[in-house]
Amino acid sequence: MTSPTNSSLGLNHNKQQSNEVEKQITAALDSLNDNLSDKVLTDIAQVREKALTSRQETNQQTISFRLASLINSLISHLTLKVSLPLGVAAALLITLTYNNLNLQQIPEIPLAMTTTNMPSEDITLLQDLEFIQWLAEHEQEI
Repeated sequence: MTSPTNSSLGLNHNKQQSNEVEKQITAALDSLNDNLSDKVLTDIAQVREKALTSRQETNQQTISFRLASLINSLISHLTLKVSLPLGVAAALLITLTYNNLNLQQIPEIPLAMTTTNMPSEDITLLQDLEFIQWLAEHEQEI
């Protein structure tokens, strides 16, 4: 079985008739246009000019509005995505800096006390020194 073609359905004939009707309408409008007065033609030209100007202004406003909306949405999205990590980083930096300022310096252990065969008297002396230092630091509280 074969599929029907445009010519068998009569579509070409309808298309030709449509083109002829279009040509007749165009010719009739052209002849009416030739019979219009100069004042009517001037009025039509002015209205056409106003419509074109209005359309261009609307297009420019639409483009400006879309551009402003795009910039605002980018700023709002980036503000959240950038400000939150920056705030967290700043808080961490402040915390670490504050903690480093409050750390007390631990006195260095004398080199002689770091050997493996350290006498027990030295350990006792070191504990006493640590206690004396703690007592000196907290003397006002006691």
